[in-house]
Amino acid sequence: MVVFTSKKQISQSLLHKKILKHLLSITSCAEQGMPPPQQEWPSTRQIADAHDISIYKARLLLLDLVKQNQIMVSDCSIKNSLRWYPLRQGSSSTHQHA
Repeated sequence: MVVFTSKKQISQSLLHKKILKHLLSITSCAEQGMPPPQQEWPSTRQIADAHDISIYKARLLLLDLVKQNQIMVSDCSIKNSLRWYPLRQGSSSTHQHA
C-alpha cells in the first residue's frame, strides 16, 4: 500500500517537531516527575513568536501535540493564555486537558 503525504502534512509535521524541540529546550527539568507550576510554563504567544506563526496556528499545532501525548496543556488559561509543557519519561500527565 502506498501512502501519499502532502506538502502541507510534511510542513505541519516539521513544525510539530520544531515546537516540541523548542519546548524541551526552554522548560526546566521536572523534579521527581512533577512539572513546575503551570504559570511557569511557556505561553501560546511565546511559542508562536519563537516560530514566527500566528497564535491561532500555534494553538492548533500545540493541541495536536497534546492529542499525541507529547505535551501537556494547562487546566485553564493563565493571564489570558494557555500554557504548555513537554511530557518527558517519568513526567506526570495529570494536566492533559484540552
